[in-house]
Amino acid sequence: GGVETIEVTLSPQKEKCSYAVSALNCQLVLVDLGSSSVTGSTNSRASSEAVVLQGKIDCNYSQEWEMDTGRSTRTSLEGNGSMVEAYTAYGSLLTSPMQILEPTGFSVRYSTQDLERQTCNSEIRLVATSNLDLVLSMQNVALLEIILSGLSDALLKTDVDSEVTKEIHNALSEDEVKRIIGLASALESDGSSIGADKSLSRETSLLDGDESTGTLASKADVADQSTRHWKVRSTIPKLTLTIVNDLQGLDEPLLRVGAENVVMGADASAGMYLSKLEPLFDGHITCVLTADYFVPSMNYWTQLLNDLEITITGSRGISRRHQANRLSTGFDIEFHTCSVSFSEQFISNLNAAERMWSSYSRATRAAYEQISGIEKRALAASAARKLITSLPYGVENTTGIDLNFTILQAEGEEVERTCPSGKVVYFRFEPPRGSGYGGRRLYGQDISRPKSLELCIEKKKIKIENMDTELGQSQKIHECDGLIIITYMKKEANSLVLHVGSQVDLVNRTMIPFHISVSSRESRKNLGVCGGSLEVLHRTNDL
Repeated sequence: GGVETIEVTLSPQKEKCSYAVSALNCQLVLVDLGSSSVTGSTNSRASSEAVVLQGKIDCNYSQEWEMDTGRSTRTSLEGNGSMVEAYTAYGSLLTSPMQILEPTGFSVRYSTQDLERQTCNSEIRLVATSNLDLVLSMQNVALLEIILSGLSDALLKTDVDSEVTKEIHNALSEDEVKRIIGLASALESDGSSIGADKSLSRETSLLDGDESTGTLASKADVADQSTRHWKVRSTIPKLTLTIVNDLQGLDEPLLRVGAENVVMGADASAGMYLSKLEPLFDGHITCVLTADYFVPSMNYWTQLLNDLEITITGSRGISRRHQANRLSTGFDIEFHTCSVSFSEQFISNLNAAERMWSSYSRATRAAYEQISGIEKRALAASAARKLITSLPYGVENTTGIDLNFTILQAEGEEVERTCPSGKVVYFRFEPPRGSGYGGRRLYGQDISRPKSLELCIEKKKIKIENMDTELGQSQKIHECDGLIIITYMKKEANSLVLHVGSQVDLVNRTMIPFHISVSSRESRKNLGVCGGSLEVLHRTNDL
């Protein structure tokens, strides 16, 4: 009779564990260490500037492993976020918040699966459940740079403080120190002997002949089969990024870039190819791009790039066009007809922003090179950043009498200020509140409520409907109980200043003409000639 052989493969027993974490409001607060000292405030907690990331987070983690070997076979991490936002604020109470990222939602999933033959598959899926609206200013970038630099200095610091070393040394007795030194010497001697034994056995195996050489070669071939695969998928309905230049007193947007219907997919792997570790990939991204640039003189957004549908594909693998066993890398870009239009002022604004950032970077770099210590370096960097505080609006009074003006904020609140004669009072409009915790940066035609101002002179009120649209317009004349008031908007340095002046009548009761001029410390301005016979010369005193 025959012998029947039955092979039975037993699958290893596996265990699985899972964890779930949920937070209704999870906050990550990054604080600038040097901002409180720069302001000179007695309450450092109220003046420190911070970047806050908060939202509702749900996380699930699960892992599966073999009981016999302890090898992890499957790992999964899933996270869901809603009302996730980022903003800057001051103090422990997070006052004066300014939005960086509007509230959004997302879902991310990461999973790995270890297969046989030393193969591991990983997958990452990222889906944005709502639009991403990101407004990034240069001061935000400077603040993040200071915070991240302080974190890197604290985490990557290799120098050991002498005082800390003394405290640790004093905490141990002499017997304990001798005991530790003895254990270290014993471990060192054991390690050297073990290393010698390993090197001796290796030399012996190499001298055994062709058999051991063949065994080593077969192990190398097995190692060449080890691969790792990655799969990445992402979907974003709409992404908007606005770049704002708020250095050196400015508050002007530069560029707004948008991407709609973003779909991205990529497959990548890493393994041994011809005795070399080579990365292989195949991916694509599809979206519709738009771009606008801001014109400060018109206070208006202008289209830079129309709706451009673009598809980018890239791959790296064995060439299919050539009958050769070699790798090739290629990228293909496909897009429809596009229209790009911009003005010389846009290039000038970009150049000015680049110069401002270079000046700030040089000042920060010089402070870092001259000052040692984490807290002192943070203080120096914050001092350089505090020189770029922005006050974009102002009122200059040259009427000869004091006046009051009222600012209508975005939330309907009225703020009253006093401007004495011969002075300039600077101020800012509070940003409108959006769906997030802080205020939103809106410019140009995006502003729903105009930046209005009301002047009060001798119980007479003069209302400026929108200070942004007054720039570039001619002078306006207002009559207040027989007093002629002239107003006009002018760009001075980095602020929009509303000039308020009054008319002066010069009456010449003689028969001799007079040449009228006004002298100042810097220069002399000619107003004209006032002839005789009661001729009247009308001039404004703000000239």
